[in-house]
Amino acid sequence: MVKNKYKCSIKLLIEDNGSGTQLIQTLKAEYHISSQAIKPEYDKATRLQSVSHLIENGSCLFPNNEPHWWHDFLYELLRFPRAKHDDQCDALSQALGNKPEIARPPCRLRGRKRIDWSLPLGFVRGEFQLL
Repeated sequence: MVKNKYKCSIKLLIEDNGSGTQLIQTLKAEYHISSQAIKPEYDKATRLQSVSHLIENGSCLFPNNEPHWWHDFLYELLRFPRAKHDDQCDALSQALGNKPEIARPPCRLRGRKRIDWSLPLGFVRGEFQLL
């Protein structure tokens, strides 16, 4: 398990509707994996805007060493809410909205290169921009 490997707490958030409800049940019944069911109250754009201050003030840090997933994530984030895909933005808003302290890396990965977690982003006129 990831929790045991890295010696840090992991919280798995799953949206409790549609296929998410089935996933929650399957993970618990077949794999003994606990998750937290969440029911969003607002639309995706409102949820992301409500946590944008955590990104703007530096409470949510991003890697600037360009891991393999970074360009797709940044592309989606900078084009939200007009991007074709918005699932990563939605997951980010859910994570930050659920528990703001998880915006920082929860643990240090032993044996891994240190990551410089910084990227200046600002929420301007309803969308993120590099500052």
